Amino acid sequence: MNIAIIFAGGKGVRMENTERPKQFIEVEGKEVIIHTLLCFEGHNEIDGIAVVCLDEWQEHLRGLVQKEGITKVKWIVSGGETGQESIYEGLKAIYADCEKPEDTVVLLSDGVRPYVREDIITKNISCVRTYGASVTVAYVPESIVETDDKGMINRLPDRSRCMFAKAPQGFILELLIQAHKQAIADKMTTFINSAELMNHYGHPLHVVVDTVDNIKITTQLDLHTFGSIINREN
Repeated sequence: MNIAIIFAGGKGVRMENTERPKQFIEVEGKEVIIHTLLCFEGHNEIDGIAVVCLDEWQEHLRGLVQKEGITKVKWIVSGGETGQESIYEGLKAIYADCEKPEDTVVLLSDGVRPYVREDIITKNISCVRTYGASVTVAYVPESIVETDDKGMINRLPDRSRCMFAKAPQGFILELLIQAHKQAIADKMTTFINSAELMNHYGHPLHVVVDTVDNIKITTQLDLHTFGSIINREN
């Protein structure tokens, strides 16, 4: 099986929007979370979708899913206090219903990443089946620098080898949930994402190269950029 876990637990502080979380802002007639879910709903290799969602928005999300005719959302669960805990809550929900976790691919993505192309989902699933893990990345378009605590540049990395880490990130369910359990036992609770956690416990990570169009909506500018992408596609 191939399962997508979508994280829709953020409150959108950087969006400067007080009315609703950023994943529930409407863009071109649909809320961002619906654009995101449709990316996975329409992929013929995705068997189910879990959404980790803010408690107070779960009923609203269920209504949207029903309205849009989305049938692959099998789980809507609450998150934890941290991103790592929220990932674990999603994994536990899937694991409880999974007959073969050692043969199940999970793709983790953001509820505010609404332009994940079909071929990228396909490549991530294939990458996990081949290498055991996948991390979607994109090359950085400009040079980056590393500074010290005095504001001085002390290193200029080779741009051709620098990439943005994006999503989806893919893993075998059994391996990922065992790594989370080990992190809990080790009292390590601040991993930003699953790639960081899996890397810490010695799992090799293989990349799937994407484009910068696979944006994560964080600011008002991102909303306008996504609207432009939709209009370009149409």
